[in-house]
Amino acid sequence: MGHESESLDEFVEAHKTCLNDLMYFPTRNAYGLSSVAGNMEKLEALQNEFESVKKRIDEDREKSMRLEKKIKTLTHGYQMREKTLWDKIESTFKQMDTAGTELECFQALQKQEQLAASHRVSNLWEEVQKQKELERTLQSRYGSLLAGLEKTKQLIEGFRAEAQRQEETEAKNHAFEMAKAASEVNVDPLVDEEKESKAEVNVDSVADEEKGSMAVSGQEMDSAPTPNSGASAHNMNEEKTEDMNEEKTEDMNEEKTEDVKQPDEEMPPVEKEEVAAEQDNSNAPMETEAAESVGNHVVRE
Repeated sequence: MGHESESLDEFVEAHKTCLNDLMYFPTRNAYGLSSVAGNMEKLEALQNEFESVKKRIDEDREKSMRLEKKIKTLTHGYQMREKTLWDKIESTFKQMDTAGTELECFQALQKQEQLAASHRVSNLWEEVQKQKELERTLQSRYGSLLAGLEKTKQLIEGFRAEAQRQEETEAKNHAFEMAKAASEVNVDPLVDEEKESKAEVNVDSVADEEKGSMAVSGQEMDSAPTPNSGASAHNMNEEKTEDMNEEKTEDMNEEKTEDVKQPDEEMPPVEKEEVAAEQDNSNAPMETEAAESVGNHVVRE
């Protein structure tokens, strides 16, 4: 036919144009070319094709509905399970989304922390070194304070021991002085008695001398003496004896005060008052004894 030199694509294109141009005509009850047929025939042919397609669609729809019912009866349990699992699946997807965003955020933070970690580590190391130095200084200060406390305790204990020794020595001295004062008080009456006896002897000798002198003067005087001469002589003797006794008592008191002066300087004021009271008590019987001796001497005369 003289078409051997044509290509395959041209044959395919010619075949498609022929198929598109071919149409079923119900009036003819045969296929023909649409390019040759009239408009009425084309309209009837298209209407017939539409009805056949519609009929096929209805059949397919009914078939699909039957199949759908059959599928529902077979997959009803799976559908119910799908409804129950779908919520869980959605929540899981949401958690996955949030976890993804958190992961991104933490990854960004990790990058920032890695950049700032070296700076932070260096700052922390400096703080640790400062704290160590502070602890070292505080420990040394605490040790020095403990040493000072021990020294002060030792000094306080030494002062207390020294004060206790001083108190013991003062107590011993006080006891010794009290014993000495008591022995002196006991010895004083004996000394006073000896002095009184000596004073009486001296008074007797003085009285004898005065009597002798008075006898001599009486011989020289007139044989008729005045009536008041005996009384005046008696008064003179009493005055002399009183003066002598007063001088002796003053000398004895001065000796006692000189003996007691040295311990009184070291005694406290309370002990001085006690010693003074004892001296007054010891002087009182001496004065009474002296007065009694003078009275006895006067009575003897």
